[in-house]
Amino acid sequence: MKKVQVSEKELQEYHQGLLSNYWDLRRSQWWKYHEIIAEAAERAVKVGGEPPLEFVGIGMYGVVLCDAHHAYKASRGKNPRLLGDEAEWLATASQMKEVRPHIAAFVAWDKKHGVITRQCVQGRPGGWGSAEKVRALFSKIEPYMLAAGWGMPEFKEDSVVFDESGRGKLVDAGSANRISNRLAAYVESVIEGKRPQAESHFQERVQDLAWQLERELSENPKAILQGKLEPPLDERRARSILEKLYALGASRH
Repeated sequence: MKKVQVSEKELQEYHQGLLSNYWDLRRSQWWKYHEIIAEAAERAVKVGGEPPLEFVGIGMYGVVLCDAHHAYKASRGKNPRLLGDEAEWLATASQMKEVRPHIAAFVAWDKKHGVITRQCVQGRPGGWGSAEKVRALFSKIEPYMLAAGWGMPEFKEDSVVFDESGRGKLVDAGSANRISNRLAAYVESVIEGKRPQAESHFQERVQDLAWQLERELSENPKAILQGKLEPPLDERRARSILEKLYALGASRH
């Protein structure tokens, strides 16, 4: 197939139609990522985003854009499933009345395009002076997420956006880990082939899963004693799954 040549002017006009704050982006430090941002915006449009989209930010794993209705977080890299865990965390949190007011409401996860659709929270991202407020918000959310089998996302001040009244909402749920029975169920589904493997070699993945379960079996009694986890981990089931991982090549610690 013959490659179509596109002029610089045509490309610029295309990007202006795709991104509402194109010129702000061009003058910013983020311009060096403009090709990644444009590609992410194209995927956001494919899942329902209405151009032009506003570029909001870029991180290690995703690009965030907004239209008049929603925010779209599109994965970076070749693996569109990179944001799958974050999408699952937000979906769980959005179903809980105690947590829902404190997070960007989950709308949808498109695995094919690697895009999370969620509420676009207007306001000011947290900064160096917001650590105490962000920590207080995490403390409100954490007990309910632990009970649902989820750890908390990575603590970052700019993961929370504050409105004019000072009320904050968590918008970034990256790096949250499954724990307890949710982790055991996830590992079991991976072994049974119901969940996709990571892009890394299966042997490494098996070892990683075994390490996570071993950690849970070690930490779970402490969590129960501290009243942080309910219901407790089904240890018999977890140890049975762990033995399957050893049989698949994971080493014992």
